[in-house]
Amino acid sequence: MRRNYSRLARVEEKKSLQTAVIFGVLSVVVLIAFIFLGIPAMASLANFVGNVKNGNKTSFVNDGVAPAAPIFNTLPSFVSKEDLTVSGTTEAGAMVTIHVNDSDTQVETDTNGKFETEVNLQRGENTIFATAKDTDGNTSEESKAIKIILDTESPDLTITLPANNSSFFGSKQKELNMEGTTDSGATVTVNNKIASIDESGKFKTTISLSNGDNQIVVKSTDQSGNTTEKTLFVSFSE
Repeated sequence: MRRNYSRLARVEEKKSLQTAVIFGVLSVVVLIAFIFLGIPAMASLANFVGNVKNGNKTSFVNDGVAPAAPIFNTLPSFVSKEDLTVSGTTEAGAMVTIHVNDSDTQVETDTNGKFETEVNLQRGENTIFATAKDTDGNTSEESKAIKIILDTESPDLTITLPANNSSFFGSKQKELNMEGTTDSGATVTVNNKIASIDESGKFKTTISLSNGDNQIVVKSTDQSGNTTEKTLFVSFSE
């Protein structure tokens, strides 16, 4: 009888020791969570420990903490195509809603909190912002709104000097003045040389002529990447 009692006591002692070890480990985990993750994580772990102690199934409570507002990767201010790829970061596993004017597109973040999807733009100015919702239903604040202009039209381009098929003579006319107008904000090149341009779209530059016929290519590129190109010919004789 005493032998059975001794064996039972050893079993109970072993169970008590295992329980003590388990709760010791859980206590350390709770302390680390409090230090590095804060009160919400501690509350979830405390709930977990309580359930273990009571022999209940584990469950987690809503931490009540909304994800950080999504941050977009760099987006252009001007585009020439309706389809635009947007990407960024927020909380891992969150559902990101991207708002573009009156349309919404949803995409889930990966395990690193990254997201990427395509949205459709309308001609003219477009406003884009995003929100994120975590698995507990907590919704972030709105991200910073971004303005993007969709422009599909080629820029205007007028060459005022020189006239096409003009002829020039002598060393004093070897350096040819080029002038014209285009859209404000555009970039103009003359035979791949960048011309100076003012806020109103007036441009000018100087090129050096060669003996004989000279081909001059003038190209205007607007901020969305649309281009207009014109070619003229002039002759030169020293």
